[in-house]
Amino acid sequence: MKIFILGNCGRMGKFLTSLLMEKGHEVRGYDILQDQNEPDISELRKSDAIILSIPQQAAHQFAMDHPDLANMVEIGSVKTIMKDLVGRIISIHPLFGPLSSDLNNNRKILFIDDISPVGSINIIMEMFGSIEITPVGYDEHDRMMAELLVAPYVISLISPEIKHGKEFMTRSGNTMDQIRNISKLESPEVMKMSISLNPYSEEVMGKMRKSLESLMGGVQ
Repeated sequence: MKIFILGNCGRMGKFLTSLLMEKGHEVRGYDILQDQNEPDISELRKSDAIILSIPQQAAHQFAMDHPDLANMVEIGSVKTIMKDLVGRIISIHPLFGPLSSDLNNNRKILFIDDISPVGSINIIMEMFGSIEITPVGYDEHDRMMAELLVAPYVISLISPEIKHGKEFMTRSGNTMDQIRNISKLESPEVMKMSISLNPYSEEVMGKMRKSLESLMGGVQ
């Protein structure tokens, strides 16, 4: 396949470029970090698929501005924002990335079947080969990600305020360090966007707040 990646110089863009080239695809790209000019639309039209590895709101706007481009693939972590593009954009969530590139057995892709055009799962299968693909709806996806992403992201973003010495370390302390490192290794901007755009973030954070208040009630 001829694949064009918008945002190919970002962390995920670089990772996808390498992964897809390993699978034998011809990969080209554009990134505003390297070129202030607009991407060559004629080059995009020649592509079999266009991956939007850019902030999700920008991906949504790009799709709105270019309805003539075929097989645009958005890869964001929140899908409700894409529901007005039903049938016009392929929506997936790769549950892997540069920080988990060695976890080959855990690579999965969620395919958003009530946003993506009918039959477009075949394009994703051809693109990613043997990686497991699971169809889900956009609302189900966002509910899952509120639990799987929003909660750990929130804890990680506030964790620098919770400091501890290194003289002694427990298993729970090591676990806390792993959670703290999420915000060091992931893009804090992407993490905050995943929280702010997810319609179920407030519900999850409300549960976290109630649990904390309950625990604080027992502190003397």
